[in-house]
Amino acid sequence: MHRSPDTRWLTTLRWLFVIGELLVVASWASSREVPWPALLAAIGAQAISNAALSRHAETWPDGVLFGLVIDVIALATLLASGGGSSSPYCVVLLVQVTVAAVALRGVRLWSVVALAIGAYAALFAFADAGHASLAEHLREM
Repeated sequence: MHRSPDTRWLTTLRWLFVIGELLVVASWASSREVPWPALLAAIGAQAISNAALSRHAETWPDGVLFGLVIDVIALATLLASGGGSSSPYCVVLLVQVTVAAVALRGVRLWSVVALAIGAYAALFAFADAGHASLAEHLREM
């Protein structure tokens, strides 16, 4: 079967995200206590969903939506562990919205947008997670 170019660029981009996230989490290991199970589960879910999307793109019409939903949830998990809503990397949620705008239409697109907004809003609950004070958080950034 021939895979569409849209799916190829998306799966390549998602693999780059997985690699980047693993590098970020590995860099945290020496400077803070890392919630390994949650972070590795989130990144693992991205890798598994990307592998499934790569293999079944032609027969899985909602595969792109599913992958982007997993990506937003995984990114929110990483952000919650790395400073919450005050993390400068919160802007990466917009990458998922941009990809959704290119790859999806209608309700599927707006579902990803709503999830990204909800994920960012939920990060406010974790704004100081793992930090005794805002000053400590800013030092670690």
